[in-house]
Amino acid sequence: MKILIIQHSAADSPAAASEMLERMGDQVQTVRIDKGDAIPDSVEADVLMAFGGAISLTNPNLPPWVAREQALIRDYVDQGRRVFGVCLGSQIVAGALGAKVRRNTEPEIGWHTIERVDGVASPLVANVFADRMTVLQWHQDTFDIPPGATQLFR
Repeated sequence: MKILIIQHSAADSPAAASEMLERMGDQVQTVRIDKGDAIPDSVEADVLMAFGGAISLTNPNLPPWVAREQALIRDYVDQGRRVFGVCLGSQIVAGALGAKVRRNTEPEIGWHTIERVDGVASPLVANVFADRMTVLQWHQDTFDIPPGATQLFR
């Protein structure tokens, strides 16, 4: 399987996820926004994975790559491909698919346990991520789940 990873900052890497995907035999291409890589113009992978970053989609002056990334995400969805977002990546996915991105009532900062949503089966997620994980969360924004999307973790 071909997987396109969009990494927005050095501090928000796919970390073990890309290593596990490569060990499973998947072909992984990483686009580094922080290094000046361009968002691809067309769908060239089976899955797009977008990871975190230091911007907020609630900011009225977003960098131009956000609109290009959102257009690519819509193309992936229109072609029936899978899209997976974490942190900023999930906000970009949600916004691209018409969901509202907004400020949380209070920031979520610190180590928190997340768990897979009951009844959600995805071989890609099951092979890469544990059912429960303790993860560092450092964000002030949240979003609605877009129509037709599946929430994998809570």
